[in-house]
Amino acid sequence: MATTSSEELTEILEVRLLLEPWVTARAATMHTAEELAALDGAVDLGWEGVRDNRPDLTISAHHRFLQSIARMSGHTTAVAALTPLHHRTLLAFAAARTRVRPEGWQIHQDVRDAIAARDGARAEALTRDHLTSRLDGSGH
Repeated sequence: MATTSSEELTEILEVRLLLEPWVTARAATMHTAEELAALDGAVDLGWEGVRDNRPDLTISAHHRFLQSIARMSGHTTAVAALTPLHHRTLLAFAAARTRVRPEGWQIHQDVRDAIAARDGARAEALTRDHLTSRLDGSGH
């Protein structure tokens, strides 16, 4: 299985930065209670990984989190475009043996809360800021 290079990960994040803020804003207005429950499950798993210092759980939870938001958007083309990028992100995190970072899960919690409040503008801004910080190296 091929690993994701630093250059490829940067390109993945650049494309995600173009799509995910919009998808997250859309998810805030389109989601169902069942979809929010699935997102909550991903966030809970992420916090469990933080609590237990389990990178495997946080990596799995991160992937579930991203995919849940994409599905919540109700936009099948966006889901189809983002899914392979989410898989490549998962592979990159796993290959890098990413350490557990509580600050990253706080951001995910904040995005979840904005979606639950149906605050698309805040969800979009948080997602944009998070991905931008990852690209400039200051984020989790």
